[in-house]
Amino acid sequence: SKKKKLTIDNTVTDLVDLSKTPKKGVNYIGSKAQNMAYLIAVSKEIQFKTPENAHAIPFYFYTKHIQKESISPLINDLLNSSKKDSTVWVNKQLKKIRDAIKKEPVDPELIAKLNLVFKNAQFKNFRFRSSTNAEDLDDFNGAGLYDSKTGILGDSIKTFEKAIKQVWASVWNEASYNERELFGIDQHNIAMGVLVHRSFPDELANGVIITKNIFRENFLGITVNIQKGENSVVKPEKGEICEQFVAYHFNSGTNDDDFDIDYTSISNLNNNEPLLSRKEMSRLFLVSSKIEEKMYRYWRKNTYHPVDIEFKIVGENRDLYIKQVRPFNE
Repeated sequence: SKKKKLTIDNTVTDLVDLSKTPKKGVNYIGSKAQNMAYLIAVSKEIQFKTPENAHAIPFYFYTKHIQKESISPLINDLLNSSKKDSTVWVNKQLKKIRDAIKKEPVDPELIAKLNLVFKNAQFKNFRFRSSTNAEDLDDFNGAGLYDSKTGILGDSIKTFEKAIKQVWASVWNEASYNERELFGIDQHNIAMGVLVHRSFPDELANGVIITKNIFRENFLGITVNIQKGENSVVKPEKGEICEQFVAYHFNSGTNDDDFDIDYTSISNLNNNEPLLSRKEMSRLFLVSSKIEEKMYRYWRKNTYHPVDIEFKIVGENRDLYIKQVRPFNE
């Protein structure tokens, strides 16, 4: 079967500041980072926040790292091996690759660049997130396959270097490798960029918005899953129930009373109280509608398609932060 070819542009050798929108960034920083730049652009038109200090580490540094003599033969052995049918062998080989990636030092020039860029930032904790050339493809969104890690400026244990290597190594997680095989994606050309921005140790709530009513076919609206604090919406701990509601019948979205809400569930971590006010719900509707409309222009899609948006509510002013957008795959 024909493999899906992936593009890697290794000509960009500097950190990419996402407050300026890169052209064709998907080919050198990956889709998650490119989409963050689009979100930053949209946030200038309608009020919401995006994670501060957003930058991307281009594919160049990953590519250079895995070309080292202790890593590259291991990857070639895996991809050209006749033992691919043996899960046990494949998993052992994947672990060897991950270990080798973590063992080799990261180019000190990259660490120096990051230290310089974040030197005067008001934050010390940064989140390092995967941004590959094989996710958010039309039929493959790669959600949840790769790792995100925190690095702390000047810390001797949670270093930037360690966070970067853990994200790079996650290219060769069992789940991500197997999923790419399943979808016929060319494993030789997978590349990992890293999206870096300040982390959120203090969020009040986090959630996901899908810009369609997933329960009732012809009712417009949004479907929201939200949970208190940083407890996961996508992978809840045992016994945790998140709040889920559909909001619809918005007229203009400007009036906090002009829409209906159907709750499917209420969070059991919040004394059974709703996590958002009506005003915040109408903000989510307005913001998510705008993001959906703009993303389809950026992505040059000609048909209407819902998006999947990750958000956080942060700090005493309950600021709305949007941290990710991707096409919603049914």
